[in-house]
Amino acid sequence: MENEIITAWVTKYALTKGILEVSGEVCHASSAGNHLRWGHYFGAHGKNWHRTREAAVTRAEAMRAAKLASLRKSIAQMESLNFAVVKTQDVLPKSNLTAEQNHGYVPGACAAKVRARGFKSLIRHQSTQKQNEKS
Repeated sequence: MENEIITAWVTKYALTKGILEVSGEVCHASSAGNHLRWGHYFGAHGKNWHRTREAAVTRAEAMRAAKLASLRKSIAQMESLNFAVVKTQDVLPKSNLTAEQNHGYVPGACAAKVRARGFKSLIRHQSTQKQNEKS
């Protein structure tokens, strides 16, 4: 079947720009089924374009209803959200990495202490503390 030039209504951008009325070419041989092309770069396929204005309005109303339902669900999730204070050691996984393996991060180290003593001395200090705890 040959391509045909028609006036179509595009609902691809219905929720942001509105329903577009375009003069375009229907490509029946497209791998995605019927595909509508207009201009140099624009196209729509499947349920995103319609041959009648009424079908486009019906599709846009369905899109709006689906978006409103999604937003209501998001609002309900936000409204039911309870905030609790949780200690980080209860949430974050324990790490057995050394400071070098952990890219310089030293758990529990104060940044000022690291700057004042220097990073290497802080690691030596912590490793001697761990050795003293073991013995």
